[in-house]
Amino acid sequence: MGAVTSPQRGADLTGDQGGLPVLVLLRHARASTSEWSDAARHLSPEGRIQAEVTGRRLARDGIVPDVVLCSSSARTRQTWETIAPDVGGDPEVHVSDDLYRGYIPEVVEAVRGVPSEARCVMVVGHNPTVSATAAFLAAPGSDPAATTRVHRGLSTSAYAVLRPQVPWADLGSDSAILTTVVKPRV
Repeated sequence: MGAVTSPQRGADLTGDQGGLPVLVLLRHARASTSEWSDAARHLSPEGRIQAEVTGRRLARDGIVPDVVLCSSSARTRQTWETIAPDVGGDPEVHVSDDLYRGYIPEVVEAVRGVPSEARCVMVVGHNPTVSATAAFLAAPGSDPAATTRVHRGLSTSAYAVLRPQVPWADLGSDSAILTTVVKPRV
C-alpha cells in the first residue's frame, strides 16, 4: 500500500510554509508476539524491513527531527534506532514510559515541553494513541483523506504529518493542520 495521501515523490514535507514547525506522529513498525510482556516485544523481521523502508521515505520527504519523543517499549525504540541513520541530523531523543502507558494527554504534554526553537518533532508511539492524537490535534482545514485515515487508525510504520498553528507550548485540540498520512511501501 502506498501513501494514503499523495505528497509529490521526493516532496519536502518540512519545507517552509510560513515558518510553521512540523510534528510527525509515527506508529512503530510491526512487532513480534513471542515476548512474555508487551513492553518487551521486539520488532519482527517484517517490522525491521518496514522500519528501514520508513526511514528511507522520511528522508526522501525531507523529515529530519530536531527532537524525538519515543515510547519506552522495545519495539518503538527499535523503530527509531532503525530509521535514525536514514533521517540523519542529531536530534535530542527522549525515551518515556509516559508515552508507552499514556494516551492523548501524555503525548500532547510531552510535545508541549519541547524547546520552542525546535522545527521538527517526531513522536514514535503506539496505536490507538498515535492515531487518536493526530485526530485530536487536526484543525479545520486539514486534509480530508488524512483525517479519515487517522480516524480509522494508522497501520504499523505509518506516520501523520501535522503543521502546528501555535507554539509547541500551546498545542491542543484543533491546533494543527494535518497535511498527510504516509504508509511507506514495503
